[in-house]
Amino acid sequence: MKCVMSDKTIQDLKVDAHIAVLHTKVDSLVEKQKELTERVRANEKVVAAVTLLGTVVLAVIGAGYFAPNADASTPSAGEWIQGMRDWKSEQNRTPIDESINIMLGTLLSGVGYLIYWIMTYDDRTQPRNEDSNTGS
Repeated sequence: MKCVMSDKTIQDLKVDAHIAVLHTKVDSLVEKQKELTERVRANEKVVAAVTLLGTVVLAVIGAGYFAPNADASTPSAGEWIQGMRDWKSEQNRTPIDESINIMLGTLLSGVGYLIYWIMTYDDRTQPRNEDSNTGS
């Protein structure tokens, strides 16, 4: 039986073993980074959903606050005539509650689009790696 000697010294073998250990540790850290990134993305989605819910609740509360109060009394003749004059003058104006509703709708649409943008951020920005092991 012939013993084959390699050109590598003991020191070279120690360095190779050390490099292999470091390579394993780097791979482990990369996997941990991927896991943490996924957890952060999930938390971002929860925060975005809670923010959207809070915005909707504030919009509903705001719309209820600015809604006109109901009046159950019967108007007098003067009040009726003044009401007709007011009605006629208001025909060319946009009511404040309609303006507020349009503003709230625009705000909710913007927030909805922002939530959509946040939820799809990873799909738009993730690099397209063919094979992460090439070059190893």
